[in-house]
Amino acid sequence: MKRTEVITPRLRCRAPRVADTDPLYELFNDPEVMRFIGSGSRWSKQDVAKRIERGMALFADDRPYFWTIERLDTGAVIG
Repeated sequence: MKRTEVITPRLRCRAPRVADTDPLYELFNDPEVMRFIGSGSRWSKQDVAKRIERGMALFADDRPYFWTIERLDTGAVIG
């Protein structure tokens, strides 16, 4: 069964979209965030865009890569 999103009382976990590039770039370019991810290296906007494209392709093939997390009340991308 293909699952494209999971909704909790406060959050939506969904497949990444091209429109997520800017908010995810802000997160993945923040050294405080990145110290907990991989080698700690910050990602360029191009890196974020490539990862989003890969995630979209994998979700389309029913192989989740990473979820984009957004608040239900505002729609803001937070992870």
